[in-house]
Amino acid sequence: MEYHLVLDTNVYLHFKLPDQINWWELLEADESASITILVPPVVLSEIDTKKDQSSRSKLRDRAKKAQRCLERALEGEGSGKKGIRWEFLHRPVVDFEALGLMRDVPDDHLIATCIEFLETRKPDNLILITNDIGPRLNAKRFGLRVLKPAEGDLQPEDSDDQKKIAQLQRENTLLKSRLPNLTIRFSETQDAKVRFNLEPHPAPLTEAAIEEMLDSLKQKFPAMKPRKSSSEAENEEASIPAMYKRFAGNSPLISEEEYQRYENERQSYFKKYATFMKELDQYEQWERLTFPLSLEIINEGTAPGEDIDIHLHLPDGLVLKDEERAPPFVPEEPLRPQSPILGLTGSTLSALRNFNPINYQLQGLPMDIYPSNVSDPDIRRTNSYDVDIHVGSIKQHTSESLKTMWFTFESDQDARSFEVECTINCVNLPCKVKSTLHVIIEH
Repeated sequence: MEYHLVLDTNVYLHFKLPDQINWWELLEADESASITILVPPVVLSEIDTKKDQSSRSKLRDRAKKAQRCLERALEGEGSGKKGIRWEFLHRPVVDFEALGLMRDVPDDHLIATCIEFLETRKPDNLILITNDIGPRLNAKRFGLRVLKPAEGDLQPEDSDDQKKIAQLQRENTLLKSRLPNLTIRFSETQDAKVRFNLEPHPAPLTEAAIEEMLDSLKQKFPAMKPRKSSSEAENEEASIPAMYKRFAGNSPLISEEEYQRYENERQSYFKKYATFMKELDQYEQWERLTFPLSLEIINEGTAPGEDIDIHLHLPDGLVLKDEERAPPFVPEEPLRPQSPILGLTGSTLSALRNFNPINYQLQGLPMDIYPSNVSDPDIRRTNSYDVDIHVGSIKQHTSESLKTMWFTFESDQDARSFEVECTINCVNLPCKVKSTLHVIIEH
């Protein structure tokens, strides 16, 4: 049985020299089988290049040893193990383009050499020996047999280099085990992505819709006039409950001043309500195109993060504001006109109507819920947006919420997905941490 082997350049440089390898064991062949090592010109060229131009001294030395091995074989002194022969080939003349190969790619020259040798010599066993995945995959495309060299034939690394590498790996592992691992993510999803749904655009508010609403309110709050006849006054007084008489004192009947006050409030209410409807329509449009940017920083490392500066970069095409400046006040429906009340003057009624016990209950309560450990976002508008936030410290295996910001699109056409570029600079991290957040807008 005869075997023809084509060795890739990496076999000469990273494994034992070919005349020192037990090819019969790799091929699982009988020791009586003859083995011929075929040497393509591209392999000679690559070894010569590595010998002269490699930046690694060790690789240059291996290339020199491989070249000396090939020189002995060329002179007939390199048979090495019994049964090994050498044959130096010429450059392939096959049609590279027809085969889908490229002349300036060394691996393609290797494949072309194998194909030409098969077509011209028709050997029983032609095998490509390579440790690289690229040539192996390409060879299988042409039906060529491929084998990897045995790992036991790898050239041993220099013992001093191995010790240095192992020491550096230990130091690197120890250093990493004592560092914070900081990440920015969305609070809602606890992920680097968040999705928002843009609701369909509502029908625009028209003057006709406003007039229709005002007509309905005018029926609900009709005009009222003082009663003039004595019988009407007697009937009105007779219908007054005893509790109102006690509260009103000597003025149980509704005064003309009360009727006028009611009419003034009524007319003012209609005007204010028309304005309220327009403001509410604008607010709902703002609310539909506005979304919260709620972020948090998380430390998944084994040491606290100290003196942390966070920089965010957002693209143009939106309006970004912090929580204090972003949400406009929700329009409040105007106070309804109060029907004339028995024996009360306008000033008394106004004081009663403006009293709000909730306001008194809220006085003195702290309204800032964000810890001083996290600063307010410093938002700067350029052609895009740059945001700086400072975090004093964050313990390992904890997270810290950043102050919510709000982004608004000017119109439905402007509403599109975008990315937020994040940079974390921490005093006890050797390098800046960069990441990208993805805001997805779904129409």
